[in-house]
Amino acid sequence: MDDKEIRRRKSGEILQSIFNRRGFDFRVYNLADIQKIISSRMEILQITDLDDYQQYLEIHSDEYGYLFNSILVNVTQFFRDPDIWEYVKSNIIPEILKSKDEIKIWTIGCASGEEAYSLAIALSEILDDKILDYNINIYATDIDEPALKIAKSGNYDIEQLAGLDEYLKNKYFIRYDDTYTIDNRIKSLITFTRHNLVSDPPLSRIDLLLCRNVLIYFDRFLRSGIISKLQYALRENGYLWLGKAEIIDTDNTSLKLLDSEKRIFKKISLSVPQESNNLFSPSELLFSNKEVDELFRDIIGNLQIAFIFVNKKGMILICNKAIESIWKVKPDEIIGKNLFEIHISHSPLDLKKRIKEVLSNNKPLFINKIEHWPTEDKRLYLDMRIVPIQSGIVIFASDLTETYETWEEIKIVNETLEIENEKKVVERQQLMGKIAELRSINAQLMSENEELEFANDGLISTKEELNNRIAVLIKAKNYYEILIEEMDTGVIILDNQMTIKSCNQAAYNIMDVYEEILGNNLKDFNAEVPLKQLEDDISIVIKQRNPVKKTMEFISPDGQKKLVDVSIKLVKVDNPDTNEPVILININSEISTHNVKGARIRLAPSGINMVKNSYDISQDTK
Repeated sequence: MDDKEIRRRKSGEILQSIFNRRGFDFRVYNLADIQKIISSRMEILQITDLDDYQQYLEIHSDEYGYLFNSILVNVTQFFRDPDIWEYVKSNIIPEILKSKDEIKIWTIGCASGEEAYSLAIALSEILDDKILDYNINIYATDIDEPALKIAKSGNYDIEQLAGLDEYLKNKYFIRYDDTYTIDNRIKSLITFTRHNLVSDPPLSRIDLLLCRNVLIYFDRFLRSGIISKLQYALRENGYLWLGKAEIIDTDNTSLKLLDSEKRIFKKISLSVPQESNNLFSPSELLFSNKEVDELFRDIIGNLQIAFIFVNKKGMILICNKAIESIWKVKPDEIIGKNLFEIHISHSPLDLKKRIKEVLSNNKPLFINKIEHWPTEDKRLYLDMRIVPIQSGIVIFASDLTETYETWEEIKIVNETLEIENEKKVVERQQLMGKIAELRSINAQLMSENEELEFANDGLISTKEELNNRIAVLIKAKNYYEILIEEMDTGVIILDNQMTIKSCNQAAYNIMDVYEEILGNNLKDFNAEVPLKQLEDDISIVIKQRNPVKKTMEFISPDGQKKLVDVSIKLVKVDNPDTNEPVILININSEISTHNVKGARIRLAPSGINMVKNSYDISQDTK
């Protein structure tokens, strides 16, 4: 026998040992995969021989848990074991949906929620638009709070959805980057809550109960008690779905194995051997045996559930004290009366109509969450059962107000959490949008910054060039100013409005005027000022654009008559302040001088504050 066959045989022995001692049949799993997992556990424990690992398992019971977790590492997947899911969708769910408008499903050990959401998706696919016709409640429980938090969020990364059909992924999930969020329509079908299967009471009247690979973590003693709880939780003809490795003894239970490979069971009614002389029908228990009848009445009287027995004529024969809290009547007030003639027959239900329905079909009627107002300020939620027996009808009414209100509170909390989660999702979307926008703006700013850097380099270069030009211009300005100042010919420059812009020293000397004339307009001068005589000539030059030459005679302030040659013309000057040419007046030195006694020329025009305003070339270049 080769090494491969030896390892295969010993691995099989380990699995057989697990089955014999723990009751879990991992032999249904792929042996090659199991061998790899066992080898991995041995490597972690630094055990090289399979016999030694078997002994380790016997001594260290916690190793079973580690081994189970390793084998079941992929239990939290959407639609895990697809072949079993197809069987459930084709054979189990349609049976549950028949003639029922309320569906209750319980998935135990829901972990991070994949199994619960798979159930909701399966129901949505089967019912499509008709899903609104059903009252579907999927209860998903676990003892692990962090796992429940993940389940409630409904957020999964792309790896967790590996293997899920793309059609289902696109239909029931909303994608944000690499995160997928379950659709709220699916979320609304599920209630996630913490539940300890060992210490907490079970739910009831469950149509389909999933407890897959949960029992493997309990010993035989605890497992027996848990199986009893699972039986209790199921309604008659309800279905139980266990993990592939979980084996239970159904001989002393109401569970019938439907498929050994898929580990699906159905709860059935246990038959009662009617031929026994020690058993009685319900009517015999009530009326034929006094002691049994008294015992029965004592039990009924102490029930917390309201109980009314009505014969086929509608007469109330038995009721218990619990009816007081619901209908506000005492038993002795209604016993012997016709049910249909007192107020309880139409509050909270039309009992006459319901009883006729039960008698006609000869089947019990179950009505859940009935809203009942025994007083104006008090509301109750009732579950009612109307059961036909041989002698008449039995009515049970359970006050489950606290339970339903608790579920309502849980539902409100869940809805609030969903709203908050939706807000967070929207905020996250908005934040991501803003981040993307900021990234775009940042990239644009970086690009613009580079452009500005290039532009700045160009401006620096231009500035240096301009500074050089300004220096040259200033030098030239100074040069020409000195040159003009040293000229013997008088030079006066005016703008188109006849405002004096510049005047050299020769002009001052020839015309016997002062520097205060700069910045003043020729039109505002007195007639006694020599330059005033040129106003008409300057106007002609401005209009006709032709130069004027003339000989001008005037008397200086000291009484001397002077004759000078005057040349007036338009000159085009590059000036950023105006595109109009300026007027240039050239005044040659005097031709002749005559003394005019008693003459006195008033220089400044009245009312004018003369200010020197030389024409600065350096300003024009800025």
